[in-house]
Amino acid sequence: MSDETPDDRLLKSLRDLPVHAAPKNGAARAAFVGAFAPWHVRVAAGVGRGLVPVALASIVGVYLTWAFGMALSVMN
Repeated sequence: MSDETPDDRLLKSLRDLPVHAAPKNGAARAAFVGAFAPWHVRVAAGVGRGLVPVALASIVGVYLTWAFGMALSVMN
């Protein structure tokens, strides 16, 4: 069963919209590229990408140290 009726105003207005109406100017694209062009943004992104795995590995290392310590203390 379908909700679509031939006289549905919403569908008619959607069909009337232009297809592939992309903006012609690249001002928005240039502003986006310009916002991420400075060197400090690239450095911050690189540090951020490296910091997450290092932080996660550190947390896992601390947990494993605690787990092995607890296991050894229980065995004694």
